[in-house]
Amino acid sequence: MMIYNKLLKVQDKKYQEFQAKLVPNIDSNTIIGVRTPDMRNIAKEIFGTKEAEEFLNELPHKYYEENLIHTFLIAMIKDYDECVKEFDRFLPYADCWPVTDQSSPKSFKKNHDKLIKDTKRWINSNHTYTARFGLRILMNEFLD
Repeated sequence: MMIYNKLLKVQDKKYQEFQAKLVPNIDSNTIIGVRTPDMRNIAKEIFGTKEAEEFLNELPHKYYEENLIHTFLIAMIKDYDECVKEFDRFLPYADCWPVTDQSSPKSFKKNHDKLIKDTKRWINSNHTYTARFGLRILMNEFLD
């Protein structure tokens, strides 16, 4: 089943209205209205499948929630270098703060020596949300 159809099954119209107010810089018509735990469940359900592989290669996405699922899927990648490669490929399409703020890859915790270099690179990006992602990673991984 396509991810879009999975999202529609757990859509909450009132939540869509709420989310639209939190991220006014994106078109509210691109927000389906799906709560984060439901999106995380979808990502867990499809991780490692052909569907997930195809989805990760379909950029850009149309919907806000698709972008969030994309980051959740990347965060589940256990290999540090592959995880960073996928973030590098995705981040230019990030268009709002929740997309960059809700992902915490476990592979980052074990690779701080490499991560600090990548974090600095992201922070120095001219793309607002790539820089924001780098700052959030810096705060999450390197501040007590």
